[in-house]
Amino acid sequence: MRQGNIELLRITSIILIVILHADLFSLSAPDYNRLMTSPFVSITQLAVESIAICSVNIFIFISGWFGVRPTVKSFSNLCFQILYFTIGIYLATILLGVNTINLSGILSIIFLTNNGWFIRSYVLLLILVPILNSYIINANRLHFKWLLIFFFLFQTIYGWLFDVAKFFDNGYSTISFIGIYLLARYIKLYQPNFSKFKGYYDLTIFILLSILLTILTIYPVYLSNGYRIWQLFAYNNPIVILMSVFLFLFFTKLKFNNQFIIKLASSSFAIYLLHCNPNIMNEYFVRPIKYFYQNFDGVESLGYISLIVIIYIVAAIILDIPRKYIWNKYLLPKFK
Repeated sequence: MRQGNIELLRITSIILIVILHADLFSLSAPDYNRLMTSPFVSITQLAVESIAICSVNIFIFISGWFGVRPTVKSFSNLCFQILYFTIGIYLATILLGVNTINLSGILSIIFLTNNGWFIRSYVLLLILVPILNSYIINANRLHFKWLLIFFFLFQTIYGWLFDVAKFFDNGYSTISFIGIYLLARYIKLYQPNFSKFKGYYDLTIFILLSILLTILTIYPVYLSNGYRIWQLFAYNNPIVILMSVFLFLFFTKLKFNNQFIIKLASSSFAIYLLHCNPNIMNEYFVRPIKYFYQNFDGVESLGYISLIVIIYIVAAIILDIPRKYIWNKYLLPKFK
């Protein structure tokens, strides 16, 4: 049974991911010159990035909170949704004459190119989840707690602070997802004291952490040190992980249930699959955002960029309707 408050968080997180991609991913991080000439815009960009950066971790946290138990049916549904968008978009671009049949395009359908890191990392997590769940069932609380402490200490020192353990890949990896998954299961099962705060405390902590992250990024921007900026915005930054935890905990304490929101949330992954598709993202998402940012000022620029974000969200939800119909009408019955 889907919970309205978690489904609202799911929608909020995917919207934040689109905003994340419309911010520094599309416009690049500000440097010294931009900070000096447009300090308000530059700091606003950093603040938006700081608020949104925890959204990817939240999706993994949701999986860990409920404890994923992959089945042939659920895995097939996920694969069908992925292929529905990758094949559909690729064929559409060919029919529209903006693409041709080529090896790179075919390989991109099953993510054998540099695109689609999240899907590869998440699918491998699903493959490993039965092993993780077995450990969770059999480990005692003390062992589980120390595993998490050592994992996050190792990741923070070797995978983030000094970045010498490249397999963490700034949190863009299955091993980082494993840490988030286990952390969520631990909090759900054992309810440590910090998880019992009132909801407004959770939200306050999240806001304070996002302000701290914004402040920390200003100095490397002043030095035009792009490496340090992106290091601070890495998914395995402990500040970002804590933000994910407390924003998630805030939503768990909301009393909310709405069938419309639950239905919308079922298409949240479709929003990712549409705007992050390699045949769309650079040319039809990033490029127009850059154009409006460079050619319009202030509120007008923000309005156009917001419109692009809204269009992609609405389009994905609409395009996902036939996919859900095909799955429920023709494919799902085969698993019964």
